[in-house]
Amino acid sequence: AVYLDRAWPCRAVAMNWGPWDTEGMVSAEVRKQFAQRGVELIPPAIGLRMLEEEILYGRRGEAEVVIGGAGWQPAEKAQTSHSLLPLIAHAPLSRTENGIELIRKINPNFDRYLDDHRLDGQPVLPFAVATELMAEAVAQGWPEMQVTAIQEARLLQGVVLDSETKALRIVAKPKPLNGSAPSHIAVEVTGTTRPRRVHYRATIQLASRLPDAPAITIPPLSDGHAFSMDVPSLYRHWLFHGPSFQGIERIDSLSASGIRAQLATSAPRNWLAGVTAGEWLFDPLMFDSALQLLVVWAREHWDMTALPSGFEQCRLFGRPSSAGVLCELRLRSNTGHQTIHSDIFFLDAATRRVVAIVEDMQGACSKALNRLAGPKVMVATGNLS
Repeated sequence: AVYLDRAWPCRAVAMNWGPWDTEGMVSAEVRKQFAQRGVELIPPAIGLRMLEEEILYGRRGEAEVVIGGAGWQPAEKAQTSHSLLPLIAHAPLSRTENGIELIRKINPNFDRYLDDHRLDGQPVLPFAVATELMAEAVAQGWPEMQVTAIQEARLLQGVVLDSETKALRIVAKPKPLNGSAPSHIAVEVTGTTRPRRVHYRATIQLASRLPDAPAITIPPLSDGHAFSMDVPSLYRHWLFHGPSFQGIERIDSLSASGIRAQLATSAPRNWLAGVTAGEWLFDPLMFDSALQLLVVWAREHWDMTALPSGFEQCRLFGRPSSAGVLCELRLRSNTGHQTIHSDIFFLDAATRRVVAIVEDMQGACSKALNRLAGPKVMVATGNLS
């Protein structure tokens, strides 16, 4: 390779690879032996990315390229390979000089959840799904890292499906680096036609692993009382969500300072046609059900319906178990004037371990939005995974 690189009017390079973590190359027994000897297998998504970047950005005169294990997790812990990110599994990704770009077609035939999320009769992309979409895009672009937080998330203009499909352009670019690896990625979701309207925006924080769940003290629910309406009545009279989104299992207590409730979790296979594997990074049913609690609080106290507009930060600590999630929603002191500000704590129902915290969730409230509620087909409450 050194000789050819000097002799030919082009770049020549030889790349030697260690063992890849694929079924055809490494058996279970060989994988075990490698692990005992400290030999790290190459995750396919990362290996493909490194190969692509070497071809695109490698320079003449570089005859030897060494890629070590720093920067990715052990293969058995990697959870963000292409096939495991359900919302973008079939979205074409291209790498640019300073980031990545994906085109994702929103299609009710694939995105089956859309039929259960309608405003004034039209399917609307849920903010919870858009949040997951941005997180998955970054996870795909930087597969050696883990999404640990979603920051400064904003809903600028909702995506309404006024035609059979709608193409969205997702652009992710690292913010100025403080070290050798990007830790904060700016993401925008726009349309694909000009002028390109920005629908959603966020900053995704990356790290080599998820942080440990913190020990927290949740503010007490002062003057809490039982909620007067049962869950089926809630979905019939106050909420507009169809069966896929009916994730409130029960409301344990409600007061002027917040709500305590139990929420269901979901699996991608129940929301996306043909998807049989993969896991959410931040379960959109769990998140959307917490946003529904904002509606419940606003209807109870102000007789208004609340719709989300953004949040300051969502910190992730792991996935909930199949037991479901305990949700503690607390209103912030700046709530008022038809605007809700709240903090939302998600705890695993079985272990009480914190799985996520959303800080300063914001919602705009209006009596006119009460029209969105109406009769819905009920499903049995419970885990939807």
